[in-house]
Amino acid sequence: MRWMNTALPIVKNTIKEMFTNHLTSFEKLKSFKIADIGCGSGPNTLLFMSEIIDTFYNLSNQNNNQSPEISILLNDLYKNDFNNIFSALPLFYEQLKEKYGHEFSQRCFISVVASSFYERVLPSKSLHFVHSSSSLHWLSQVPENLDNKGHIYMAKDCLPIVFDAYKNQFNKDFYSFLNKRSQEIFPKGKMILTLLGRSIPEPSSNDGCCLWELLAQSLLDMVSQGLVKKEDVDSFNLPFYTPYYDEVKEIVMKENSFDLDKIEKKLVGAHNKNALDNDRRLQVKPAATLATSQADGSRDSLDSGISPRQS
Repeated sequence: MRWMNTALPIVKNTIKEMFTNHLTSFEKLKSFKIADIGCGSGPNTLLFMSEIIDTFYNLSNQNNNQSPEISILLNDLYKNDFNNIFSALPLFYEQLKEKYGHEFSQRCFISVVASSFYERVLPSKSLHFVHSSSSLHWLSQVPENLDNKGHIYMAKDCLPIVFDAYKNQFNKDFYSFLNKRSQEIFPKGKMILTLLGRSIPEPSSNDGCCLWELLAQSLLDMVSQGLVKKEDVDSFNLPFYTPYYDEVKEIVMKENSFDLDKIEKKLVGAHNKNALDNDRRLQVKPAATLATSQADGSRDSLDSGISPRQS
């Protein structure tokens, strides 16, 4: 929820700017299509949708009550509990009617596509806006042929080849994500991504490894007690990677479909606002707003704004 609350103001402002900067004509647009990539199935999914709809309602009040239809597509893996979302939709639609009126609520449409977001999800040039929160630090798979016995992730005493394998897998996956989204988003579309990352470059730091080293040690303690098989621990590795923000920038520039408008880095888990002093904004000349605002992470979360590059 904290991540979502951090990203939502950026999401809402970006959508407003798309119209105020005349990237899209609010009055003439018949349908505005949004994708929530890696949507999950909990309360954050409904929170995102309700905030987006509220933004459009406020924009319609500023434009003589004219509003395009709002089409929100939810995407996650096949095993995601979409039934939990479906069962919540009747009450969600009822609340829309009570808050915004029947006519406006009838302009809001919600659909689902089950698929890996490292593959194509939608037809070409079918989206105005893409959002993803708390998903892209999860890899498509554990790096292949990984020899990492005694660990479940990168650790301080791992061989350099383990760190390279995880970094290469993230580079491959994130590059693929950008490439697939660039085919689905309109040229003037926007994208905002939030993902967990590191606050310092060194991947073997406590920032990147500490939590998983503790978990690995707990599993090894269970092995010594005969509760878990050693071969099961040796064969288990997490499909997870927390990039440094320079790594994110480098991949965006290399893939070259998007302009990186902004990166914001904020500490996650900080208990007072003064702890969020690592706020860093980078303005980079246009390309595609990699989902208009991208997340700069660390145990810091990465928010990054990216726009599709104009051809």
